[in-house]
Amino acid sequence: MDSFFIRSEIPEDIPAIYEVNLQAFGQDGEARLVSALRHDGDYIRGLSLVAVHKDKIIGHILFVPVSIESGDIHVPA
Repeated sequence: MDSFFIRSEIPEDIPAIYEVNLQAFGQDGEARLVSALRHDGDYIRGLSLVAVHKDKIIGHILFVPVSIESGDIHVPA
């Protein structure tokens, strides 16, 4: 494969992101989850990234905030 680059998603990428997730997981659960996270704003803006090869989106990753809880200690991430 030729080289590819990674950039933040733009609104026009949303259908292609859905398709990449659908193809990657073989069903639409993850693609629908990504759509729901985006719709609810439950992700880190600027960290929904796409991999692009020859003007086609070939990969996607979405970072969401998490917190880690252990016993009585709560540590926000």
